Amino acid sequence: MNTSSPDQTTPPLRRRSLMKTAAWAAPTAVVFSAAPAFAASPESQKGLQGWVTVGRSGCYSNEQTITIDGRGEYPNRGLWIMETAPGLSLKDAKVERASITFYFPTTLGPLNWTNNSDKGWSNLVRNADGVPQINGYDSYTSTYSGSWTFNGDVLVADRQPRFTVRTSCTRFTSYAYRSVTVDGDFVAFRRGPISL
Repeated sequence: MNTSSPDQTTPPLRRRSLMKTAAWAAPTAVVFSAAPAFAASPESQKGLQGWVTVGRSGCYSNEQTITIDGRGEYPNRGLWIMETAPGLSLKDAKVERASITFYFPTTLGPLNWTNNSDKGWSNLVRNADGVPQINGYDSYTSTYSGSWTFNGDVLVADRQPRFTVRTSCTRFTSYAYRSVTVDGDFVAFRRGPISL
């Protein structure tokens, strides 16, 4: 199993009037003109990359909406696969499994997410088997079964994830874990925490 080390860098946050979001992204991408300061190492550029934001909005009647949103076009938004093994061309590669997991504190209680994703993204599964767990957090995993388009040197997901949930109004920290298996090569990494 080839697993890159967790990236514990906290990306910069962008504030808006009723919403606060954080983005996890590939080291070379830029979104909202702010990029995280990830080291551009070979390991950090492998696997399932791209931009997905996690945000919270509201605090009306002591409730907030948490949104996970990966919608957008490559290379500014969305998800794509970069090199998984040295010298492996992705042009004719077979993606065997791609998933993204989000971690939220157990103090929020079980979250019943609404799947607003494009077709191909499964509903978020709480504490799914085979997903690394973080003490004090529940994990929520979605697996992508949709198609991919080869774009130069990356495979771009043709569909993007988007999930929402209403919960009590409270600040929290979150992590993300991405994994992909391409032609038998497994690459996974964790990013975070981010504070919202």
